Amino acid sequence: MIIAGHRRLRPTEDGFTLIELSVAMFITLLVLVALAGSFIGSLSGVALAKQRQVATGLATGVMEQFRATDYGTLSAGMTCSDVVGDPRVSLSGACASGVTGTFTPGIASISEPLVLQVSGPAAAPIMPHIRPAATSKIENVAYGVSTYVSKPTLTATSFDLTVLVSWTSSVSKGIKTVIQRSVAYSPSRCLSSATHPYAGACQAAFNGDSGLTKAGITVLNADDGTSNIPGLNGKKLDLTLNGVSSTLSAEQITNLTAVTSTTDADAYTASSHTSSGGSSTSVAADTDPSSAAASTSTGSVTQPSTSAVSLSDTGGFLSLAPSSGDTGSLSSSAASTGISCIDAAGSVLSVLNQPCSWGAVQATGSSSVLNLALPSGAPNFNLTSIGTAPGPTRSVVARVGTAGGSACPTASGVGCLTAQATRTLGTVSLGGLPTAKSGDVPPAGWTGSLITVSGLQESAYSEVGQGARSPSFTRAGGTLTYYDAATGTVKTLTNFKTLTSNFSANLGTTTGTYTLGSQTAVVSLSGSMVVGAAAPLPNVANADATCKLSACLSSATPASTLTATLVYGITLNGVPTTRFAVTVDLGAILARSSYKAAFDA
Repeated sequence: MIIAGHRRLRPTEDGFTLIELSVAMFITLLVLVALAGSFIGSLSGVALAKQRQVATGLATGVMEQFRATDYGTLSAGMTCSDVVGDPRVSLSGACASGVTGTFTPGIASISEPLVLQVSGPAAAPIMPHIRPAATSKIENVAYGVSTYVSKPTLTATSFDLTVLVSWTSSVSKGIKTVIQRSVAYSPSRCLSSATHPYAGACQAAFNGDSGLTKAGITVLNADDGTSNIPGLNGKKLDLTLNGVSSTLSAEQITNLTAVTSTTDADAYTASSHTSSGGSSTSVAADTDPSSAAASTSTGSVTQPSTSAVSLSDTGGFLSLAPSSGDTGSLSSSAASTGISCIDAAGSVLSVLNQPCSWGAVQATGSSSVLNLALPSGAPNFNLTSIGTAPGPTRSVVARVGTAGGSACPTASGVGCLTAQATRTLGTVSLGGLPTAKSGDVPPAGWTGSLITVSGLQESAYSEVGQGARSPSFTRAGGTLTYYDAATGTVKTLTNFKTLTSNFSANLGTTTGTYTLGSQTAVVSLSGSMVVGAAAPLPNVANADATCKLSACLSSATPASTLTATLVYGITLNGVPTTRFAVTVDLGAILARSSYKAAFDA
């Protein structure tokens, strides 16, 4: 009998028992669970950090919008109706004058007076101050953006700008908020959104304008300017003479404009308005990178086809025709070339690479005429006439950077601004009567018009800055005569070109009798006039010699060259037919400029 032997296993060949294996697996599971929690937590942290980075980017972008907003808009503050219902804002009452608000975001113990306006043209990012979360949704996370303008204290001169970005997500564990704050401050003069659109450092500020004030002739009811003119079934005839203007404003950015217009005639009745002529062209240029305007712009203007406008009825046919051939040109350039800037004398102004705006217009073709044709074949005659001009009316405003030119001859440093204007007028005849024939009875000593101005030439300039000349106005040419009804003589204003003060005259009443066939017309004409001084004192206002605390001002703008009121009364065969007033204003050239030095200049 064979008995099998039993072999003992070696210690190195022993295995795990089931219990040992279970314990090992349990321990491994615990470790893996711990690692998984840590890994998931890390992923959540990364996601939250990414969301915070997005929120910070949104806040930074909106803050840049804040900083690019002009200081005038910032200082006006938030619109009251826009903050009503915001839990971060408490108002003292309803949105009316005197309402105040407090901004309390619940972060960092901030509690500040809100800068409020009851109503105003606030724009983004100030209004709307809360941007709905749906408008800023990134990777399925919605971010709400809120903006606020407040002050550290009620009396502070600076403004606190606050941007809050809030969001919630699966990893945020509630509402998260990012806050960014900045301070806006600008000295008192840096408030122009036109030339200082950003809340940056102040720079030397130049402003100037030149051109011609509105000039023309108006016919109205002599007793009530709002009622119809008796016998003419209309309220008004209006002639606006051609005009030109130029402007320049420069500080942080430069803005320039020029406008020219041709002569325009208009007739108004109770139910209609007709016009003739009157074309206008404008150009603009600037250095604002956010503007659509070009850095250089040029244009021209031409009088369209013209005809007379009129009022008529039992009192006759009163017509007004504008000059027929006006032409003009204009230019605005933020950096002029060697030949692109034309001064008031028509010469090239040496302002290479400097801003310049200019315009010119001239009346040509037929004259502007106001004519009355009396009814039933009675005489017709010109009441007023303004002839075509021998030369153009010009305006220019330019910044001069170097010395040696005719304008700002000693310019240096930040430079100098020159504003210039000049004009010539054709012969102006005001207060006409019918041409006398045999048997007529004109006024004694009558020569054709109550007032006549011929050969008028005027020029003006004003300058500010470093190297500026004193302002000047000159009436280089011109003759003015008027009929004196009291003496029956024509007088000449001998000092028309050198008047040191305004000259006023009551011209009395003049009457003439004129017969044509069976019609006898009696024309009564009374008038008065004021002639503007030809040598006004230069207007310079430099309250602060450094031009830092207040702007230095210069002006060479006289009163209107001539204003006159003429009243016509017409009777036909002893029956009154019409009565009306003709008001005349020949306008004035103007040249104005101002300069404020930079605070650290």
